[in-house]
Amino acid sequence: MMVLETYQTIKDFLNEFDETVKKSQDKDNNKNNSIIFMAENHLNFCLDILDEYINFLPELELNFEILEETLKIKEELIKFKNKYTQYQTLIDTYINKIDRILK
Repeated sequence: MMVLETYQTIKDFLNEFDETVKKSQDKDNNKNNSIIFMAENHLNFCLDILDEYINFLPELELNFEILEETLKIKEELIKFKNKYTQYQTLIDTYINKIDRILK
């Protein structure tokens, strides 16, 4: 995976989650559960990519582009956790991992 494409990939998955949740609000309860499941799959894919990125990050020389990319990812995570508070603890673990690497 290209490091500088990671931000866009993560942003895309978070947007897919958001769009899927919006769709679930228009459906009846039976369909709603399966749509929420799909949304959480988008989130899980996003977090898998984020895990891979975070694990790879210490091996890189932290130049300006990589730092900028990482900070943009962190911003997206903060926006997401503020919107979907039920995932706040989960997302905080990823933000903390990023912070530890950047220090």
